[in-house]
Amino acid sequence: EKRKKVLDFFGRVGPKENHAMSLKLRHEGTGLWLLKESRFNEWLQNCDSHIWFYGIPGAGKTVLASLLIEKVLQVCKPSEAVAFFYCDYKDTAKQDPCHILASIASQIAIQHEKACEILEEEHKKIHSGTNDVKHLKPEVLVSLLKKQLCLFDFTTLIIDGLDECGDNTANVLDHLVFLAQEFKLALRLAIFSRDELIIRKRMTEMDCESISIAAASSDIRLYAASEIEQRVRNGRLLVENPATKEIILTKLIDKAQGMWVMASHLLVHYLNHHRFRWVACQLDFICDLTSDDEYCKALDVPAPSLFEIYERLLL
Repeated sequence: EKRKKVLDFFGRVGPKENHAMSLKLRHEGTGLWLLKESRFNEWLQNCDSHIWFYGIPGAGKTVLASLLIEKVLQVCKPSEAVAFFYCDYKDTAKQDPCHILASIASQIAIQHEKACEILEEEHKKIHSGTNDVKHLKPEVLVSLLKKQLCLFDFTTLIIDGLDECGDNTANVLDHLVFLAQEFKLALRLAIFSRDELIIRKRMTEMDCESISIAAASSDIRLYAASEIEQRVRNGRLLVENPATKEIILTKLIDKAQGMWVMASHLLVHYLNHHRFRWVACQLDFICDLTSDDEYCKALDVPAPSLFEIYERLLL
């Protein structure tokens, strides 16, 4: 009970819910390109390398982060530590440097008895003066982490949505970089964020490998094929000729890709966030039609926006 109280104090703001949701949002088979990416695998095999995944909002960074986390947990040895955090622009607590560092310390603590004892000792020192880690100085938590990380052969820290920390972004990044420098041969970082200048500058200074993320066409194809099959099975999409399914699939992918190219300078922020949703809504729209010929003709017209599809479905 005492130990749980300590772990809860430091880990009150944690990544568990975000991680579960990200895993749920990932469509089966998507994102597997990441696991085949040579630069990712080089990072995974080295204990002193760092990697930065960047992309525009909606490119799928958070879902890929959850996939990376699962892979690292899968290959992690007992002498190694893993901790992660999902920053969130909708939750100010998940933008706070102290909550982020404290959550990492809490996760590290449950992976080694001595690390947990170190956390309990720190709790005795600070608990009488505060009931929330956000009132601590980040330097105190960094010092705590240094003591814990010494207990492991090496540690992997994975941070998603670093840019979502807003005004705290540089501060959080500074602390992560400091830890990486302190444990030069025993700590690797994986950062997911938008391509912001302050982040790019620090990642470049660290000689960090960088990978641009976009919603891969292979992922869209997997998603669209699955959605088509689902609607055929439940009788919503009444396809007469099996070849029509492949025609619908090809047209959907072409339209999705083409629409994003055309919108790249105008609505890219919004539309990329809803690329998969656009495919689903377009399928819902053609489900109201009654023949293979009508399905194909409907997909031959210029691609409607997500707003237009919603409007059609509501009519």
